[in-house]
Amino acid sequence: MTTGLQLALAAGALMSLGVVLLVIRLTPAEPDLAEALARLTPARGRASNVGPVTTAKGKERIGAIVMEAVKKGRMSEAKAQAAMNRITPTSSFADLADCQLIVEAVFEKRELKRDVTEKTEAVVAADTIFGSNTSTLPITGLAQASQRPDQFIGLHFFSPVEKMPLVEVILGEKTSDATLAKSLDFVKAI
Repeated sequence: MTTGLQLALAAGALMSLGVVLLVIRLTPAEPDLAEALARLTPARGRASNVGPVTTAKGKERIGAIVMEAVKKGRMSEAKAQAAMNRITPTSSFADLADCQLIVEAVFEKRELKRDVTEKTEAVVAADTIFGSNTSTLPITGLAQASQRPDQFIGLHFFSPVEKMPLVEVILGEKTSDATLAKSLDFVKAI
């Protein structure tokens, strides 16, 4: 993918922190990363927005892991600082308006994933790709919540993400060749 790619991560679980770490540590193009588009988590079976405190804590946890890598000599302080500067915690879906790729990594609850899909699509450009990190829910079923199922794809990151850089790319019935190609470019870049 090109330098300057605007990537957002819809975060709601520990898995999402690993995805952020993988992207900020390994991506040669060093895209800007809007971490945790709304840091969504289920509350009594419903989606609830936990807000900026949670996203800031997520960034703090990532910072601690990055600093541990510096301490062990696996990353320079300059690279660590540059990586951390690319993370922008937010609790507003509106902040995703300029993102070309969304990676949703919320809990495996269909209604939560539907909520994130709908709220994201309400603010992003018509050509934004939406990738769902799921290991149990069929992509074609999740894509039914999308008004653009041709731009919906599965990007299943294996755990622990930061130690196991393996991504399963899953097509839905309506996933387009262009969405597949752009998603594979992203996966190759990381």
